[in-house]
Amino acid sequence: MSIESKQWYTPIENEEVVWYTHPSHLVYSLYIYHPLILGIVLYAVASFYELHWQVAGEDPVLFALIILVSVTAYRLVWLYSIYYVITTRRIIKKTKIIGRDSSFISHRNIDRVDATVGTLEALVSYLRKGQIGSMTILSRQYGNEQITFKYVPNVNEAERHLEKLSGDLIG
Repeated sequence: MSIESKQWYTPIENEEVVWYTHPSHLVYSLYIYHPLILGIVLYAVASFYELHWQVAGEDPVLFALIILVSVTAYRLVWLYSIYYVITTRRIIKKTKIIGRDSSFISHRNIDRVDATVGTLEALVSYLRKGQIGSMTILSRQYGNEQITFKYVPNVNEAERHLEKLSGDLIG
């Protein structure tokens, strides 16, 4: 599904989407999947020791597993509700599942772009094609506003797009 069809995206005049992505699910995998892993371990331990607790006629281990699976599903939806977008006119970061929290910086107001690759990002980059990293885009207006794209898959590609677009504005 293209970004243009998303309800939260409202293009401005003569604006085209050049690049967009979500944060890398590989970096967030421990955060996302640890409730599910905990639930499976809890259920396995309870089954191994044949623990059958009854609380109001229900198995609390199964209940806990259902809750932990729900938390995992919510975190996956949360991750895929974050968008990092580079258009021909601006940089956009969209967060939140319900509602919308979008921030943007016009290309003309970009002062500096810092791309970094941390240790965790470098390790996870070996598992996939492309460099995972973070980008901070600093604005020269609005009190030095900044937008940070965390755990960007193919951060080098995003950086190339920004360099090309800023070169087009200057040249």
